[in-house]
Amino acid sequence: MKKSLLTTLMFSTFLVSFDASARETNPFNELPDAFKNGKFWLDSRYRYEMVEQSGFANDAKASSLRTNLGFETGEIMGGLKLGAEAQDVSYIGDDEDFNNGINNQTAYPAVNDPDGTEINQAYAMLGFFPGTQLKIGRQKIEVDNERFIGDAGWSQNDQTYDAAVLRNTSLSGVEFLYGYVNN
Repeated sequence: MKKSLLTTLMFSTFLVSFDASARETNPFNELPDAFKNGKFWLDSRYRYEMVEQSGFANDAKASSLRTNLGFETGEIMGGLKLGAEAQDVSYIGDDEDFNNGINNQTAYPAVNDPDGTEINQAYAMLGFFPGTQLKIGRQKIEVDNERFIGDAGWSQNDQTYDAAVLRNTSLSGVEFLYGYVNN
């Protein structure tokens, strides 16, 4: 009973102080500037890929176009940014002379870029100390030269992660990274 009462009082005090500060500054007043200071990006890449592989009588030939369209807000409420990116991979032409892993074209070598449209990234990013950033949501994670952890930039379909990643670059020449990846 005492713990429950103490927790309730502490939570009530937090709510009262939060409500008082919310009346002084309305975070929604910052939204027009956050969109005005945000950034859009559009990235398209056409690729023709041919695979000759022993054990297959046919060579794979894939012609595809990847398009990424995204937006990241400027800062909202002292360091918060929101971002989203959609990705579309479309085949160019009528031929599917390759095995994309789901089209049952097993007579051809693999070109693992299924077509389709998806939400590639959707995240919230908070910069609360100089050189420190916390990013939560579906995101690209690129570590060093991306040999072990990266977005698979050679592929048409980016690899993204459901994760929380904390980065700190406040020490010159040193990057601290901690990440929790769920998917």
